[in-house]
Amino acid sequence: MLKKFVPGFFISFWIAASISAQDGIEEIEIHGFLSQGYLKSSDNNYLVPSKQGSYEFNEAAVTFTSQVSAKLHVGAQLFSRDFGHEGNSAVVLDWAYGDYRWKDALGIRFGKIKTPYGFYNQGRDVDVLRTSVLLPQSVYDEDVRDFFLAFQGGSVYGDLIVPRIGSLDYELCYGTISVPDPNSGYWRWVFSDLAEFINRSMPIGTFSTIKDPSVTGRYLFGGALRWNTPLQGLRLGVSDYTGKINANTKLELVVPVNLAMINPVLQGVVLPTIMNMNIDINVDIKKYDAFSAEYSWNDLTLTGEYHSQDYDVNVSGIKVNYQGEGYYGQAVYRFAKWLELGMYYSEYYPVPGDKKGEHLERYNKADQPKYIAWQKDACFMARFDLTNHWILKLEGHRINGCSQVKPSNNPDGLKKNWGLFAVKTSYRF
Repeated sequence: MLKKFVPGFFISFWIAASISAQDGIEEIEIHGFLSQGYLKSSDNNYLVPSKQGSYEFNEAAVTFTSQVSAKLHVGAQLFSRDFGHEGNSAVVLDWAYGDYRWKDALGIRFGKIKTPYGFYNQGRDVDVLRTSVLLPQSVYDEDVRDFFLAFQGGSVYGDLIVPRIGSLDYELCYGTISVPDPNSGYWRWVFSDLAEFINRSMPIGTFSTIKDPSVTGRYLFGGALRWNTPLQGLRLGVSDYTGKINANTKLELVVPVNLAMINPVLQGVVLPTIMNMNIDINVDIKKYDAFSAEYSWNDLTLTGEYHSQDYDVNVSGIKVNYQGEGYYGQAVYRFAKWLELGMYYSEYYPVPGDKKGEHLERYNKADQPKYIAWQKDACFMARFDLTNHWILKLEGHRINGCSQVKPSNNPDGLKKNWGLFAVKTSYRF
């Protein structure tokens, strides 16, 4: 699909930009960035194979934009990243849109558009926009980045000035989400957890293989509202989404069958038997929201965000409800043009009503330690602006709990208290 879409988009893009250049408006602007990072954890593989230390943490992008007319703006970004099992340096169309702004209070966007969620989702793939290496995972989960960063469809947006109240920025969105690779990210874990659950339900020795997974977004609906208050530097925001996603996979089971059940003479003879199953998964997202607050005063910026989610997963007629909540508070101070320091504290709970791990059976984790019911992260970060185009970041985490750590990535078990170190450098042009 990308191969078909990209050439057509850029042909139209170049034609529009050529016309605008003849009209004396603006030509195409080309920008981009390159980033390389390193992650190392004291215990627990997290996000990437981090216990050994991993350089599988890099990004690159090229962005094309043009002001076609006074009201029409178009742009696109080609993006590549390697993040452990995700991306593997494949080039994808990160976003591509047309933006027609009729007036301040009303505009429309169409194409593949950044999802306005929280304060930082739309800029999460541009490393130079923030102090931290990793956004707080309690609100900006890396597992869903590939399909929640942008959606395909349209949005209506605008800025409303309200006397004595300030201004309101709104954006209302409708479209579908696309999953570039169902064998990576969130869906990789959905399918592997499904296979693990089926194995536990079958005779001992059963082995399953996921084949030909596919994921299709049916729709995504929601938006964001941001209030720039009369108190200078203070802004508040809320964003919320609902949607539906369909997934399908073939499951090949190798089941050991004791032939003594057929003939007692064959006692002890086990024959591997292959079974094939079609698995349909329907995800009904009832809410995926964020409440945000940010206050900037001189060189100090304080931020807090809260996230909650609620969705039903129907697997071939069996429905399971999943919820979750997370929040963080962050403080960042710029000491000099070249130095910015900050910290945040973040918590995440996969079951909001179970903050001590007393009810792990609710989500089929009764065989896991209680500390998979939470993840508490204290992060300290430093950003060095080496030049106007080159930055370096250092970041240390002290983490208690493992609710966002994948047990399948840690066959030797999970550790309750652990640390994570991150370093990243980025160059923009």
